[in-house]
Order: sequence, then C-alpha cells, then structure tokens
Amino acid sequence: MAIFLVALVSCLLLGGSWLVYSHSEKLFEERRQTSMVMLTEGVSLAVLESLLVRDFGAIEARLIQALSNGNVQSAAVTDVRGNVIANVARDPKTGRPMAVFSTQRMTLPTSGSTSVLDDDGNLLSWHALNGANPVGWLRLEVVDDTKKALRSLARETLTVAVIFSGFMLLVFGWILRRAYVVIDGNEVRLQTENSHLTDKANNDPLTGLPNRTALMQKLQDSMARVDEAGSGSLAVCFIDLDRFKPVNDEHGHRVGDKVLQSVTSRIRTMARQGDFLARIGGDEFVLIVHGLENTWEIEPVLSRLLHVTTTPFLAEGHSARLGFSIGVTIYPQDKSDANTLINHADQAMYKTKRTGGGGWALWQAGAE
Repeated sequence: MAIFLVALVSCLLLGGSWLVYSHSEKLFEERRQTSMVMLTEGVSLAVLESLLVRDFGAIEARLIQALSNGNVQSAAVTDVRGNVIANVARDPKTGRPMAVFSTQRMTLPTSGSTSVLDDDGNLLSWHALNGANPVGWLRLEVVDDTKKALRSLARETLTVAVIFSGFMLLVFGWILRRAYVVIDGNEVRLQTENSHLTDKANNDPLTGLPNRTALMQKLQDSMARVDEAGSGSLAVCFIDLDRFKPVNDEHGHRVGDKVLQSVTSRIRTMARQGDFLARIGGDEFVLIVHGLENTWEIEPVLSRLLHVTTTPFLAEGHSARLGFSIGVTIYPQDKSDANTLINHADQAMYKTKRTGGGGWALWQAGAE
C-alpha cells in the first residue's frame, strides 16, 4: 500500500511537473515574442531615422547600441536588395561590439517581418524598414538561454522525483516558483534594456537633442494642450545655419560636429524654460516656443536667438562665423497639423535665406 501511495504521488508530481514545464515553456515563448517585438521596434525606429538621412555613421552607432542588450549577438542593416549597409557583431574573445566588413549580399525574407532559427539555434529576426517607401531591412541575431534553463529545471524535477519521492510535493512548489522567477526576471531585463534603447532612439547621438520623431510627438502634445486651454499659442521656429557648409568643406566633419555641439549649447542658454529644441537634420534645428499670449511676444525670443551668432564659434582651434536663417509659424493662427506646421516654418526660413540670411520671417498664408 505504501509503495502504491509513493508511486501515485510520484506519478502525480511527475505529471504536475510536466504540466508546469509545458506551461512555463509556452509562457516563455509568448513573452519572448512580445519582448522581441519591443526590442526590434526600438532598434528599427532608431535605424530608420538615420537611414532616411543617409547617416551611415549614425546607423552603425545605433547597431552598436543594440548590442548593449546582452542577448543580441549581431545586428545588420541592408538595402532593399540585401546589400549590407552596416553590420556589427560581438567579438568572440572579448564580447565587445565590433564592425564587420563584408560585401556579401544577405538573403532577404519573403514577408515584411519574420523570425527563423539558424544552425546554431539562434533566433534571426528580420524587420522591414519603411519610410514613405521600403528603404531596407534590419536583422537581429538573438540568443536566449532561458529555454535551456527551463529544460534544466525539468531534468532536476525528474531526478528529484525519482530519488526523493517523499519530497515531491515540495519540489513541485519549488519548480513552479523557479520557473516563474526565470521567466519574469528575463522579461523585466529585456523590457528595461528595450526602454533604454527607445530613449536613445528619440535622441540625436551627436548633440543629445531630441530628433524628428521626438519633435513630432512633442509638437502634437503641445498643440493638444493649446486646443484644450482654448487660449494662448505656440511658435514653431525652423532654424538653418548660414555658412555652415564651408566649415565642413575646409576643416572636415570633426570640426563641423564640434561647431554643431557649440551651436546647440548656445541655443539652449537662450531658450526659455519649457521651450523645446530638436535637431532634425545636418544643420537644421526646430525650436518650439510655448506660452505665447500675443504674436509679438516671439520677437524678443528671436532677437536673443540671433544674438548668439554675433560671437564666432570655436572648435579644434578654428573659428567659424555663422548666422541663423529662421522661419516661424504660429499655432493656432496657422491652423494646420504638425507636419504642415514644420513645412510652413521651413518655407518661411527659405524666405529669409533668399534675402541674405541672418534674420527671421513669419509664415503667412498665400505668401511665397
């Protein structure tokens, strides 16, 4: 009778352990897919921003950032034909990210997003990069030992059930707790790392300013607050540097980058608390000025902004005399959506350019 009871308890525990393992494995697969989608979206958002402006250095920097996730073994970006644009992988000896130079064309998936296992059991996740049109592909190679940990736990359960059948019910509770700890711990880590990558995806790596993606979200939120208040307005100021191209041509991009960082610092010093500054292109910035009660209140802000260019910008022992061409549009007097507001401010900026630069112009409906 005792043997029968022990055998019955053993069978119940083994069956229960198998159910726990099966459920844990299913839960792991679901959560890994969710985490992979979040991770891929965060990386692809960052890469697409740089790919659209053809900033190949920034693309490689974004891929290196992706490898800060310990599970990502390699990351690559190709064009729509599979030609490699940028490729980084972990050094087998040090584990540090390094650039991989290869002219080999990659075989692309047939669908927009897909995940397959390679010969080593690593997950290859492909994601299509689409702007207005398809522009390329992102490929992440991911390895995750959580599944191995779950299988190891299942083997431990079997061993304990055979040798220590009297303690099987305790082992059942232990294995259940261990399985969920492994899964939940892995999910929290992936979500934390993905949140960090998403933050980086919304910032310009050179100046640390918000990029175009973050600008559009901020502008839409600010417009909604103005609409909700029913009073006040905001100004969208499109800033383009005058005489910046000769700096790059004569002194190189290293000096040009230092100048852009200096420009960013000066604009920040004159911007009011609550104003929002973003870099959306090579030498193009957008400043959102909040809390305007009257249109004329933007004039002293622009005067201070133009004043920062009176002193030359110094970088690497070189001096650069730059100017600002600024285009401005006011919301809700300009009752447009966020994209159109940026375009209107851009049009006003070109009006300033045509008059010699070093000033500002206000967008008006019907005017060139």
